[in-house]
Amino acid sequence: MIPEDLYRRIREVLPIPCVDVAIVHRRRLLLLRRSRPPLLGEFWLPGGRLRRGEALEAAAIRKAREEASLEIRLVAQLGTFSTVFDDRHTVNVTWLAEPVADEPVVTLDRDHDEFAWHDLADPLGDEYLERIARLLRE
Repeated sequence: MIPEDLYRRIREVLPIPCVDVAIVHRRRLLLLRRSRPPLLGEFWLPGGRLRRGEALEAAAIRKAREEASLEIRLVAQLGTFSTVFDDRHTVNVTWLAEPVADEPVVTLDRDHDEFAWHDLADPLGDEYLERIARLLRE
């Protein structure tokens, strides 16, 4: 793992490659509320940094397992997007996935404190999430 002080310096000057996973079950999108920065208190997709040497698909599967304890099946790559937060810029390869289980049971990691299965027909209130939802509605 990279030391935190070095990672903080890198974040100041370079975009960080990440994956996001749009997990859809019965026309509902899984959102996790973050209990740590960035986006403290906001609902967001499971996802995070890509590890050195890690395939994009493997990273998406790992993040769903780590953050929500879900086994998923990747359906398609939705696209590559850029998000800029107060302290970082990320380039997100975003995947559409579905849970393997017929009745998925979400168990959150320490970085999240709540989850919701959000109806795709309802507004999400964030430009990036709305863009993903539009793609999922098509």
